[in-house]
Amino acid sequence: MKFITCLYNKNEERPFDIYVMPDTALHINKRPFFIPDYAEPCMMHIHQAVHICRLGRSISERFASRYYDAITLCSRMEAPALPAAIGRTFDECISVGEWLNVSPSAELQQEAARAIAEVSKYFTLRQGDVILLSTIRDAEEVHINQHVEEDYCGANVLQFNIK
Repeated sequence: MKFITCLYNKNEERPFDIYVMPDTALHINKRPFFIPDYAEPCMMHIHQAVHICRLGRSISERFASRYYDAITLCSRMEAPALPAAIGRTFDECISVGEWLNVSPSAELQQEAARAIAEVSKYFTLRQGDVILLSTIRDAEEVHINQHVEEDYCGANVLQFNIK
């Protein structure tokens, strides 16, 4: 399993910024997130995400909807004081919400199709991979003793404490 952040970039030469994170980046939902000493300040981004359900490479946008089966919200912690390769990919920096088997909006379907097509040019997508799409709001700084709780499509999908 891998986590792939695929952020749309308005730059015409490079339309996506892609970051790959290892499986150690997974933080178990409902367990406390401990801010590492080196991650001061610690910023939190909330992303929409899709769960990959099939093996695929070089997937066309036209067929991308066949390659994901659920959506959710994910929180991604970032240490902006560190270089991007480290500050965005440290252990337990991603909390994945509960997966929902609901029909995504047309906008989310289009974004997921573009992201899957772009990412699959460079990486083989495997069952269980998670692609983080656009953020739903601006990043916010997190602090010790803060509680994070996010609702999506009418369901409480993500909740944990910051320690």
